[in-house]
Amino acid sequence: MENLKNISPIDGRYKKSCIEISEYFSEYALIKYRIYVEIQWLIFLSEKEFFFKQLSVKAIDELQKIADINDEDVLRLKKIEEETNHDVKAVEYFIKEKINQNNGELVNIKEYVHYLCTSEDINNIAYGICIKSCLNNIIIPHIEKIMNRLKDLASEHSQVAILSRTHGQPASATTFGKEMANYFDRLKRHISTLKNIKIYGKFNGAVGNFNAHKIANNNIDWVNNIKYFIEKYFDINYSLYCTQIQDHDYICEISDALGRINSTLLDLSIDIWLYISNNLLKLKHVKNEIGSSTMPHKINPIDFENAEGNLHLANALFKAFSAKLSISRLQRDLSDSTVLRNIGTSYAYSLIAYKSILRGLSKIDINEQAACQELNNNWSTLAEPVQIVLKNYNFPNAYEELKNFTRGKTVDKELMQEYIKTKSEFIPSNAMNQLLELTPNTYIGYADYLAKNVDKME
Repeated sequence: MENLKNISPIDGRYKKSCIEISEYFSEYALIKYRIYVEIQWLIFLSEKEFFFKQLSVKAIDELQKIADINDEDVLRLKKIEEETNHDVKAVEYFIKEKINQNNGELVNIKEYVHYLCTSEDINNIAYGICIKSCLNNIIIPHIEKIMNRLKDLASEHSQVAILSRTHGQPASATTFGKEMANYFDRLKRHISTLKNIKIYGKFNGAVGNFNAHKIANNNIDWVNNIKYFIEKYFDINYSLYCTQIQDHDYICEISDALGRINSTLLDLSIDIWLYISNNLLKLKHVKNEIGSSTMPHKINPIDFENAEGNLHLANALFKAFSAKLSISRLQRDLSDSTVLRNIGTSYAYSLIAYKSILRGLSKIDINEQAACQELNNNWSTLAEPVQIVLKNYNFPNAYEELKNFTRGKTVDKELMQEYIKTKSEFIPSNAMNQLLELTPNTYIGYADYLAKNVDKME
């Protein structure tokens, strides 16, 4: 019943389709990663012995346990936040409270919790971890699953000819496999871009100049030590030049890359929908499913329609992120905070769409009989190869003659072959035989080869 009262379908109707996103983007997840960053900072200070002696293995273990939060811990922290009205300060007080309960070696270093830090030092790395982990563990693997399915379809149907349509009108034949290969290739390029985007983190204080660090101890090489901390402890890239916040340019880059991936998948979903609508693809019957409340025969392409809607929603957010997050007033303002909290929403909409596409692609079968019939109804598409061969032998005005013969007219096999035979005096017998053997189904160029080798092409 609780799910039925949620405002967003992400937490209601579609919750099962995107629940794993909450491991990285939720209030719970943000709290968990903030605590983790604070604890790692203490461990780093212990390792370097800048302000206190290195902690024992037992004490380090106790710190790590604090980062391993449970539901009770989160509720306690939220209670503290109600009093402080500051989410990151609540994290600091929670950790200190846990240290007091420990009443051991850690008590002596309690005041070094959040030492030299501004809230954004903690937040930016927490978000960086969330984004990196979600991309690597959920988003990219699902995109690659779609790519693998497209590659399989490309190989399986590399020779299955279908009528192309340019401007919605009949055009030279392609193969269904080659069309799937086109999408695989686009996704391959886009996902390569996504994987090469670097995630950055900063830890240089309230306005980005290590002010507090310098006053605490001017003899420490803070620039290089913080670089070591960020790169070793979190495996993200060090950002030296920034204000109070880590600029969000990398988030904009990721949003743009995911937007291109989603637009490609949107294009795929629409094309598959059209192939189904034109009877070139058949949907597998799922027992007990209902396609219409009044028309019992209906089997609808709901997975691709669901994907289309969710991809539009995700991309609307990605465009908003890209436009907003590259801007921050002076050394910082808070308008980015509420936007950052919605990153997970865009990932959730994307994941719902990816799963819908995978489900939809598992239900389609090529209707070879219908594809063949459609090609046989469009012999005029052979006007292109005929005029090319005629031009090879200097036949005058070949294009114009074929245009007059085919444009706006119904041309069947008999008419096309009769026309070809009238050119016997202009072209040699081998070229004549080549044209007479040609059909709309076999005029596919290198489509078969391209479809089968899409993963090998550079």
